[in-house]
Amino acid sequence: MQLTTGLPLLFALGARVFVNTLLPDPTHTPSTPDFLLNGLFQGVLIQNTLTQLPQVVLVVVLGVAAKLVIDYVRLSDVVQTACTILGVALGVLVTDLLSQFVDPALIGGAILRTSSRTTSALGPKLRALGEPAPTDYDASSGRLTADSAYECEFA
Repeated sequence: MQLTTGLPLLFALGARVFVNTLLPDPTHTPSTPDFLLNGLFQGVLIQNTLTQLPQVVLVVVLGVAAKLVIDYVRLSDVVQTACTILGVALGVLVTDLLSQFVDPALIGGAILRTSSRTTSALGPKLRALGEPAPTDYDASSGRLTADSAYECEFA
């Protein structure tokens, strides 16, 4: 499992939901922001599961849907259910957008920072194995060259 921006977001939202559940304020009644927060957490969970563990995404989606149905039957509150569904949709959408725009920049930056160190340390070893040494960053295309796939494995 690779580290993406969705995983820290999932842990942060999960911690906030956990704190809200574990230490509730007796004077605070659940409101729209609370329902949206729960929905955001569930949406990020679905998106993270979809990208990291696609084998179990159906189980997670069914679990979220079951929680929505149970909450609706228990409280009969349409506003809570609608806010939670909106939060789920926003969680999936925002996590997907973050993973499309932020993750490549983070991964590219990490590889570029270690590029010279990795190339100098692994170049002779790879040449001894008959493999081409990793090469530099191609500024014209904005990508690493094909031979620098080794840097991802060893970085």
